[in-house]
Amino acid sequence: MTLTPVDDGTTLLEASDESLQHLAVYCVMTGLECELLQPPALVAVASELADRLRRSAARGAQPT
Repeated sequence: MTLTPVDDGTTLLEASDESLQHLAVYCVMTGLECELLQPPALVAVASELADRLRRSAARGAQPT
């Protein structure tokens, strides 16, 4: 993992993993807002993860 300052409010994180799912979860676990740049398939994986989490949260919020 490499962190490179871009400007006063932006840092570039460069990381690799054999699993795009792991990278997506890692980005979420930082607790920071981020912009996914590459690879393009990571955006799709992150979107699927967001949808799954949204559905899970919605089910948990429903009264039983």
